[in-house]
Amino acid sequence: MSAWPVNDREIDCLAYWISTLKISKRTPTSIGRELRGENYKSLRARYGWYATEYQKAPTYHYTFPFRTDKFDPFDVDQALKMVHFYDYQSCEHGGAWEKSQSYRWMKRLEDALINMGSDWQREGLTWGAA
Repeated sequence: MSAWPVNDREIDCLAYWISTLKISKRTPTSIGRELRGENYKSLRARYGWYATEYQKAPTYHYTFPFRTDKFDPFDVDQALKMVHFYDYQSCEHGGAWEKSQSYRWMKRLEDALINMGSDWQREGLTWGAA
């Protein structure tokens, strides 16, 4: 598998839904920082050079100002596809992923969105927010 840095719009979508559905009591900014950190752990595990490059980057300096220019994060179908996208990009660090808070949030969010009738295979949805 491969991994990709999840961008702010993608984190915004997930943080919004985790917060809105009360999956976590933390703020969207705190949720986003946790999600970003978990994705970076996956990148470091998958690609050794990320360890050096991302130590220089503002890894945990995420703030939640909702960027919605490329996709509709309020669409439950798009949100479920974003859960699958994030899971794919953040699972590269073996058993640590399944023990992480981010993993538990993704599973709870996936269940909640499915229960809301989400169809992540609907035509026109994007893989990520790019």
